Amino acid sequence: MKKPRLRSDIQMAASTLEGRQVITFHDPFQLGGRTVAVDMGLLPLLELLDGRHDVRDIQMAMMSRQGGRLIFQTEIESFLNQLDRIFLLDSDLFRERMQKIREEFGSESKRAFVHGGKCYDTDPARLSRFIEEIDCNLPPLIDRAPDTSAGSSPPTSISRSHRGPTLAPTGRSGESPTISSFSLA
Repeated sequence: MKKPRLRSDIQMAASTLEGRQVITFHDPFQLGGRTVAVDMGLLPLLELLDGRHDVRDIQMAMMSRQGGRLIFQTEIESFLNQLDRIFLLDSDLFRERMQKIREEFGSESKRAFVHGGKCYDTDPARLSRFIEEIDCNLPPLIDRAPDTSAGSSPPTSISRSHRGPTLAPTGRSGESPTISSFSLA
């Protein structure tokens, strides 16, 4: 990993977990399978994961912040590997995983209701009625011929939920967030 970079779609938030100040990561794709939290003391290191600093740059910056205390590159590399294994870094591993997800999604004939039971009903009949009710209340379409020059048919409807999903406060499936044992303090 030459110049590690956190994924741009990852959201970090300060939180308290069991009395400790931590940073939690929200991955919109939930690729790591669980909520992850790291000690707040790692924020300066995380700020350096911008694709412009290599491990040596990170090591020197962190040592400077800590009054010259030696921090081994292997410690930093170990932490970066942990982040990479749970797909928080913009890396080859992340891109390969996303490509696999896209391929699997494209090959599915039926797709799971991602927000089913949270934003809308999972029962197909009730969901169908819900969509029909919305469709009936929409204003009429603009009277113009659809562009089918590329040989495709025009869309018949587009539906999007505007209510965000309900998230469990302790993480996915009720499990507590994982705290990295890595610390530079």
